[in-house]
Amino acid sequence: VDPNNSSTVYVTFGGFNSGNVWRTTNYGTNWTDLAAGLPNAPVNSLVIKPSDSGSLYVGTEVGVFASADGGATWSTSNDGPANVDVDELFWMSDTLVAVTHGRGCFSILVPSDTLVISPGTAFNSSGTAGGPFSPTTETLTLTNVGAVPLQWSLVNTSSWITVSHNNGTLATAASTTVTVSLNAAANSLAIGSYTSSLLFSNQTTHITQTRVFTLTVNSAELVQNGGFETGDYTAWTVSNDDGYDYVDNGSATGLSPHSGSYFAAFGNFTADGPCTISQILPTTPGTSYLLSFWWEATSFSGNPVVPNEFEAAWNGTTLLNQVNAPLSSWTNQRFLLTATSSSTTLLFGGADDNSFIALDDISVVPVPPAVSQVVSATNNQFQFAWNAIPGLVYQVQYTTNLQSGIWLKLGNPITATDSTVSMTNNIGPDGQRFYRTMISP
Repeated sequence: VDPNNSSTVYVTFGGFNSGNVWRTTNYGTNWTDLAAGLPNAPVNSLVIKPSDSGSLYVGTEVGVFASADGGATWSTSNDGPANVDVDELFWMSDTLVAVTHGRGCFSILVPSDTLVISPGTAFNSSGTAGGPFSPTTETLTLTNVGAVPLQWSLVNTSSWITVSHNNGTLATAASTTVTVSLNAAANSLAIGSYTSSLLFSNQTTHITQTRVFTLTVNSAELVQNGGFETGDYTAWTVSNDDGYDYVDNGSATGLSPHSGSYFAAFGNFTADGPCTISQILPTTPGTSYLLSFWWEATSFSGNPVVPNEFEAAWNGTTLLNQVNAPLSSWTNQRFLLTATSSSTTLLFGGADDNSFIALDDISVVPVPPAVSQVVSATNNQFQFAWNAIPGLVYQVQYTTNLQSGIWLKLGNPITATDSTVSMTNNIGPDGQRFYRTMISP
């Protein structure tokens, strides 16, 4: 367990194979393999330098190996006393002790630096794809506890982290602060876990310390069990079910899901109308959301049959109401919607007296505003890019006078195929142009 952050835990494994060092930064919810660069040998022990959470040492079957960047990279050769089995590592103040198998104990002084950086760990930030994330900033305090002034510097190779300044001079007993912040690039990261190391160097002692920052990007999906892959209506509230409405894998209806193994199938009308399923979603007033789902009207005979009905509603507002829908294959419906309260009810209803209405792959995700990420002017062209959601349509507009309120379309609408969209505009005779990117309904 990291002595500076209890949410960070390391686990090591034996066995002459890869993947013998793992880390979690969120109490075990997600784990990252840190063994790249280590030999395929048992890892018997792992210790963390108490004053620097980025400094790791592992005792393996073939010696001791070290990392100065939280496990992102490891020493390429054995840093231990010999190429022998190391059973245990432990600290005695600033001294690292290695207990070997049959070769005795060895120790080495790993001095603490006169540059003290607090806190001893860095932030573990998390949030949904596109943001927001929390926390977004951390302030590190750098103090000179030595008898002479020192110069310090830091190296930041991360595209999603910004630092307030990266070098300076500290007199004896003096302190300064460095603010580390997430920047706009974090909003474009795909779902996953990311780590970045800041390397602080004391130019006087030539000792380097590391702070490892972690960002976990989670799915922005609001709907639970939207693909019915639990095999039932878990997370959904069901009404008007007369026993002919199923979550099916094809065994009951003979139909196939749009994806995965299961789908919802709505059968006969009841005396109160179609069967409905609903779910209350946590939403933010004023935020735009993209609702997507797949449905089909089926027939056992292959010919259109009635009566049938399918409906979809957003917080009481009907989005789609198909009565006596013709025979169809799986069809995708997408709606760009705005929440008006902190909770929104999503409802679907369906019935078919002669076959089934099928529903699958329901998704609701927040739509981040189109924020420009790259702006440059080269070769008489203005180039810019913005974050996007694949499948949504964006329209770039421009005006030469913000007070006029008149915006003209620049080119044709663009359907996003990736998480970033870019375009180029030739610089014309206008003295100035202002641009904006709109999401088309």
